[in-house]
Amino acid sequence: SCEAFANCTSLTSVHIPASVVNLCNPFIDCTALTDITVTEDNPAFSSVDGVLYDKDKTVLLTCPAAKTTVRVPSTVTRIGYGDIGRGFYGCAALTSVELPASLKTIDWQGFYGCSSLTSITLPEGMAEIGTSAFAFCMSLTSITLPEGLMSIGDICFRNCSSLTTVHIPASLTGLNGSAFTGCSSLTSFTVATDNPSLSSVDGVLYNKDKTALVACPQGKTSVNIPSSVTSISYDAFRDCALLTTIDLPDALTTIGSYAFDGCTSLASIDLPDGLTSINYYAFHGCASLSEIAIPASVTRIDQDAFKGC
Repeated sequence: SCEAFANCTSLTSVHIPASVVNLCNPFIDCTALTDITVTEDNPAFSSVDGVLYDKDKTVLLTCPAAKTTVRVPSTVTRIGYGDIGRGFYGCAALTSVELPASLKTIDWQGFYGCSSLTSITLPEGMAEIGTSAFAFCMSLTSITLPEGLMSIGDICFRNCSSLTTVHIPASLTGLNGSAFTGCSSLTSFTVATDNPSLSSVDGVLYNKDKTALVACPQGKTSVNIPSSVTSISYDAFRDCALLTTIDLPDALTTIGSYAFDGCTSLASIDLPDGLTSINYYAFHGCASLSEIAIPASVTRIDQDAFKGC
């Protein structure tokens, strides 16, 4: 059954016989586990240095939670595979991992909770990083997303509270601000100059022509938005709890849903003449905001736009 040995916190080693050909995250939260071995004639699984792989070593299925260093074989193209194994999930002792050039995908929760990992080099040519892949990697200080990367999942870097900078390659043309929710030390996004869809100014992420503000790092305390911006996107400043000052441009017409949700230190904001739309939950949870003047130009204020203020 799934998670058969979950939370066996004194378990240090496991041997898998030839007869076992199906697994469903059996060793999750086995915090003392350092070694998984597999009988050589097992038709489905194999192991290298105590780490569990599929038979041909193209998928890293499970790293024992107590491992401190891992060198992933050059044959591996994927880390984690759904319910069979979540890669490095919960490897709180992991301090160093060497990834091969062959790697293409880090699956859902592939490095979730690797709280001792301070840095990681992702190989160029990677295509996909899944939902919550690096969530709660609370010692990770910076990350360069590699050229070739085309998508990262929602809340991918959730609560990476030591993360200060993120570089976005030319190949990554779309990004949801929720990917970095809870990154309270993050102050800067940088973007490859040849990215066709995204750009950055003073560490804040915009679309290419700087008409839409896409995401603000949650460690920012003040932001001066360029005069070209006409819209603030969904989630753009969500949970920017340190934000105290923001200058909105005269060209601004739309404030998206949840745009300033959870900006608990924002005590005042001047909405420009010309603003027309304030969408759902736009200022939800802005507990320090005591008053706001609505310009005559506003024709739409959605439900709960100021709930919790």
